[in-house]
Amino acid sequence: MFKKKFIIAILLVGTATWILWAWLFYDEDEAILHEVQTYHCANLPEKLAVEKWGNCCSELDREYWRGGTFIAQREANSAFRTCLGDVYPESYMPIIAYYGLYAVSSPFVPTSWRWGYGWDFGHGFRDGATLFQES
Repeated sequence: MFKKKFIIAILLVGTATWILWAWLFYDEDEAILHEVQTYHCANLPEKLAVEKWGNCCSELDREYWRGGTFIAQREANSAFRTCLGDVYPESYMPIIAYYGLYAVSSPFVPTSWRWGYGWDFGHGFRDGATLFQES
């Protein structure tokens, strides 16, 4: 039991240290918005992402690339849920996708689809409006 708690504690401390390091040493003066890339809703199978969710995914990818505040992320996720509601009017899919986005897209996890992936890792929930120059 002690060993399991110890491992969990080490993982939590390591994760917190990673996030703190990224936050403290992120140089906003040298922030560069990289060229836009489309991941088709975090690399979903192409048939689903392009054929059924195409317009929804394109807009979501653009918003996630740009990043911004937590409120901007919530608005982007809500717009995605509304768009999926048009594709699946009598389904739970929009709700599952909406909450799933929060589970896998934190700006503090170094994934290629995180919120604000157009910026270097560590940008977090900063509002890039003052830094924003679309390429």
